Amino acid sequence: MSPLTIKVAGLTFNMTARPIKKYANRRLYDSRDSRYVCTSDIYDMLTAGEVVTITDARSGNDITRPVLLNILAEAELDGKKPILSQQMLSQLLSYNDDVLAGFLGNYLEQCLDVFIRNEDVLHASMQNFDRPSPYELIEQMVNAQQDVFNQFA
Repeated sequence: MSPLTIKVAGLTFNMTARPIKKYANRRLYDSRDSRYVCTSDIYDMLTAGEVVTITDARSGNDITRPVLLNILAEAELDGKKPILSQQMLSQLLSYNDDVLAGFLGNYLEQCLDVFIRNEDVLHASMQNFDRPSPYELIEQMVNAQQDVFNQFA
């Protein structure tokens, strides 16, 4: 089990990832609990705050990202609200600037981090009519980000 440093909502956690192996027959094996799991089990682990790493049992390659993308797609098929719109997915797939790709990923991670940190504010604004609407708050965040970019233009 490899130790990981995870940053969530501005906090840093040192965690040990739960090792999962994916076999050629597409079965997933939880090495910590010595049992086979399905993608819904991994989804539950993630929503409970666990960190997982998924490796190909034959090659040893880290395949965590593609498996997590698959889990995200499966969750949507199972009736969960879509997080990534079709337009956003199309834009991500068509983005082909290798130089800025890492920057874009980091930028999106930080935007999500800010969003999660301010989730309580968004919930409160949905229940309290004397506050700005959640859409106004999101528009303010987007405008603030645009102002930062304009400083460098």
